Amino acid sequence: MARQHVSAVLAAARDGYGAARVDLRDAVPVHALGGVLRMYEYEGSRAAAMERAMGLVERALAGERWHGRPRRPTRPTVIIGR
Repeated sequence: MARQHVSAVLAAARDGYGAARVDLRDAVPVHALGGVLRMYEYEGSRAAAMERAMGLVERALAGERWHGRPRRPTRPTVIIGR
């Protein structure tokens, strides 16, 4: 159910973004349209991130394992004047 919800939110954000200019051209001032489009972008990116996260959880629950990336060695800190 959660995946369906997130997919629907993502689809609605994409559809809304695509139709906003035409649908709102007579309803809101031009300067307000930018804010509406930014909100669609924000919600769309949030839903896309949630969809990716849900995919990772599903894969983990299915038993897939990941191995961390090796850390790069850090340079020692040099303190001058002590």
